[in-house]
Amino acid sequence: MSLANQFASLLWEYVAVAALAFAVDRAVMAHKWNLLLRARKIFISFFEALRLFLVGNLIGLVTPGGVGLDVYRVVAMRDKASKVDIVAISLLERVIGLMAIVVCVLIALPYSIERMPLEHGAWKWLTVACAVSLVLAGVALSSRFSQPLIQRLGARLSNSPMRVAIDLAKSFSESTSSHRVLAKFSAWTLVEVLIMVSVVYFCARAVGAQLPFSFFAVVVPITLLLSRLPISFDGVGVSESAYVMAFQAAGYPGETGLGVGLLVRAIRLAVAQIPAALMMMSGRERPGTLN
Repeated sequence: MSLANQFASLLWEYVAVAALAFAVDRAVMAHKWNLLLRARKIFISFFEALRLFLVGNLIGLVTPGGVGLDVYRVVAMRDKASKVDIVAISLLERVIGLMAIVVCVLIALPYSIERMPLEHGAWKWLTVACAVSLVLAGVALSSRFSQPLIQRLGARLSNSPMRVAIDLAKSFSESTSSHRVLAKFSAWTLVEVLIMVSVVYFCARAVGAQLPFSFFAVVVPITLLLSRLPISFDGVGVSESAYVMAFQAAGYPGETGLGVGLLVRAIRLAVAQIPAALMMMSGRERPGTLN
């Protein structure tokens, strides 16, 4: 079925459910970031965190890897906290987010190797990369390991140009000291991944693709991981290509996968990006104006 026919015959009840799930996903992401802020005694309301996240994500569209989100939040929060602390919190958010996606990918790999049209060598390197990333992230999150090392380096480099990096590492380590907050944040991150799996599942149902939820539990984490690579803007082209390959492997034409990818982007545009643009145009969200 062509893209035009797919969108002409959309099942709108599934589109509505997917849009609602995506809205919940945005709220969860804002809530997660607020958890990390409060752990460092930085207090803003949930709605302020949500506005920052939406507008920052919009700016992140034009930056590889979405780093515009982090830059915007640093600037917007400059009257609430130090730049180093906000950068450290944003870095922690990305590390745990990456860990959650990698865990989901590793769980899905046995199924993926049988179903996805990639050479076994490619799966081998993906497995190794995921495992190494998980180990490195675990080491970074271990305050017991990092804090003594940072203290020793800080004493030796007190007057060095590297002092900023040491301060950032120290702030990052302090952000990981609350194991309870990290556990909550990690749990919410896994929930967020499952919500995105649901969004893509309902988008597929909307275009008439009858595939089990387990299929998307495999495909979506891998797609999220690939889309976070700094090789495109907001994963444009990367996500769609992954869906095309996945649906072809499942016996559907590539146009179905492309239609699902485009529908996910359309929902993101309607639910998150247009409201963020309206906030920016109305002047409700400007750097440094949080009250």
